[in-house]
Amino acid sequence: MLSRPFWRRAADRYAQRVASARDVRLWDNTLRQQIYLGDEVFVESMQNLADPQRAAAREIPKARRRTMRSLAQWRSACDSREKALFRAHTESGLTMNVIANLIESGLDARDQEKKRFFEFADRLSRSRDPEEQKRLKEELARMTFGE
Repeated sequence: MLSRPFWRRAADRYAQRVASARDVRLWDNTLRQQIYLGDEVFVESMQNLADPQRAAAREIPKARRRTMRSLAQWRSACDSREKALFRAHTESGLTMNVIANLIESGLDARDQEKKRFFEFADRLSRSRDPEEQKRLKEELARMTFGE
């Protein structure tokens, strides 16, 4: 264990060091390109702790202070679809045009998947070959239940 005078001296030196670095721009020099080591939950929790500090830091350009997340990430983090869209726009800086394009491409993908499903169902109803029927049933099951 450290003796009391040594501990006091160490505390004084630490306080002096912190005081001398009061005007250091941490994000420009010291912390630039730093990473968090840990799993995704740990990284997310550390970034959430940093968000209020980053939002208030005037030395960081406003565009860089935003939390960059995808629309899907906002959807899983928010209670409602409307709140997710609002936060994606205001906090991630996604423009309304980008959000509209993402939604449209998602709808297009769903329509194509639906069209493909009905094509397989039509082929199954017309097929007389037991092997092809089995294969089509497996594909329809995979499209319906995943995997």
